Amino acid sequence: MFRSSIKLFKVFGIEIRLDYSWFIIFALFAYYFGFDYFPRVLSGLNGGLLALITIITVILFFTSVLIHEMSHSLVARRRGTPVKRITLFIFGGMA
Repeated sequence: MFRSSIKLFKVFGIEIRLDYSWFIIFALFAYYFGFDYFPRVLSGLNGGLLALITIITVILFFTSVLIHEMSHSLVARRRGTPVKRITLFIFGGMA
């Protein structure tokens, strides 16, 4: 799992990585929001705006997962457990 990840950036000295499996869940979320949920809820919007709202929604969702994992990592560091990296993958994240 971790050999197939992309290094994105570092925050507080913690390397943030993205596993290739993450793209599967990203695509599933984008498909659901873009072709099912938002067209039903926001039926008056054109396709371009729906696509933009979908992309923003999915990115914000995964940003919240990253913030969640970052908070776990910072608490672990505070308690003396070293944390070198966070990897986001299909089931969420792992520090």
